[in-house]
Formats: sequence, structure tokens, C-alpha cells
Amino acid sequence: MSDIKNRPFTHVTLPGDVPIVPGIQGEVWVDITSIGPAVQGHRVDPLTGEDTRGHLVGQSPGWTAAGLVGVYGYSNRAVGILGISDAMDGIQGRSGSPQHCGVAAVNDVGIALYGRGNPAGRFDGNLVVNGSATVNGNLTIGNGGDVMLADCAEEFEYRGMAETAVPGNVMVLDESGVIQPCSKAYDGRAVGVVSGAGPFRPAIVLDRVDGATNRAPIALMGKVCCNVDASYAPIQVGDMLTTSPTSGHAMKATDPQAAFGAVIGKAIESLNEGRGQIRVLVMQK
Repeated sequence: MSDIKNRPFTHVTLPGDVPIVPGIQGEVWVDITSIGPAVQGHRVDPLTGEDTRGHLVGQSPGWTAAGLVGVYGYSNRAVGILGISDAMDGIQGRSGSPQHCGVAAVNDVGIALYGRGNPAGRFDGNLVVNGSATVNGNLTIGNGGDVMLADCAEEFEYRGMAETAVPGNVMVLDESGVIQPCSKAYDGRAVGVVSGAGPFRPAIVLDRVDGATNRAPIALMGKVCCNVDASYAPIQVGDMLTTSPTSGHAMKATDPQAAFGAVIGKAIESLNEGRGQIRVLVMQK
């Protein structure tokens, strides 16, 4: 079998006193013009009937001609391809094509991708799900490094410059349903505070439109940093806040009857005088 270029091996019978040997072992060079597999083996255990097809062992990577499968594994009863490592990833996948995945799992019958472990999966980057997500357990949203993911928000459209809807601004609805900074006290059109000021960021954003430049997330619940004006009345922890005549700022609600339907949240920090930004628990009433 010295002349093996572009020629397959035939059936090989191994001695019975050799308990563990591969069907094919060694180094084989095949012309790049070949359209067949570089290495193909078929091992059958006569006692158990178990077979292994394409068992490759080595320390160097392999190559194949463009457009052909690099490594192919198939089994009608067991795992098609198994990768095990004591020091690195068991299996890695990379793709140089921006339209393709490093690892792709496709299954028209059952589960396409399964993970088990603690944790069972991890994603360092954005995750896109084109479909429904089911969580059979608790969903925990942690912090993102130097920022705190602290509120649930929904995007609304605004008009004008980006400064119109800067994080921390108190916003109200206009007649067409577009948001704008508040400009009067106890405004029943109050919709909430623009999320994203200070160390807080929205953990969940509803009705998000990718690429839109005239939409801002309004906090529906949770904690946000809010622009306030204490010149109307000192603000203490626990005070209800409403819209103020100062553009984009909240103030202490001193008239409970007028504040009905115009409360944007509860102060969890104090400000005795002047304007500033404090932490607010969003709770619209």
C-alpha cells in the first residue's frame, strides 16, 4: 500500500490480540484535486456490533478543497461527531463569512441545539431571537458592569433634536401621541422619565425599533435618575413627584388632588434646593 495517492483503502482485518486499534492509522496525503474525503474509516466491533466511521486522531489541523466538507460524521445509532478536550474547548467553530455562523445547528424534527451545565450556555454579546422565548424558571437580569439595569422601558417617538429627549427628562404626550418635555405643573399628559441617566440603564425595552433616531425609552417601572427642580418645594425621600413648569423637570406634588393622574414616581433621594438629578422609583398614578 505504498502507492496510496487518491486511492481508497480496502477492508483491513486486525489481529485479535490487539484490543484497541484504529481502522486506519498513519499519515495520508491526497491531491487537492480529489473530490473524495481525505480520510474515511469504518470500524465494527464484532462482539457488540458498535461501529465508528471516520475516527480521526492527531495534533495538526486538516484542510479540504474549497466548497467541500472539511470533516463529516454520520451515525444511525450514536453520536455523529464527538469532541473531547482536557485543556480547551471540545469543539470550536469559526466562519470567515459574515452571512454564516461559526457553529450552526439545524434540525427540522427536534431540538436544534441543547446545552447542559452550570451555566448551560453563555453569550458574550447581543442575542437575537427571531421567535418566541420560553423560560421554565426564574429570569434574572443582572448589572452590566459599571451600569445598573434597573427599569423596564418602552420606546416612544419624539420630534425635534436629540436634546429633546435626553435621559432624565420628564416627558408628556402631545395631541398626536408624540412625547415632548413637560412645561407645566400637574400635567395629566405625563408619560414618564426618559431612561438611561446616571448609572441606570433599561433592562427591558418594549416596542424597540432598530436604527430609529427619533425614539426614546420611557421608564414604565423600576428605578431611574430624573431631572427635578426643588425651587418649588424641597424634595425629600418618599415624596410623590409630578411635572413642573421647568422644561423636562419634575417637582414635589404638594396638591394631592391636582396630582391625580399626573404622578410620575416617588423620590428615593432628597434635594433641598435648586435643580438636579435624583433617583426616582417610577410609579405612575
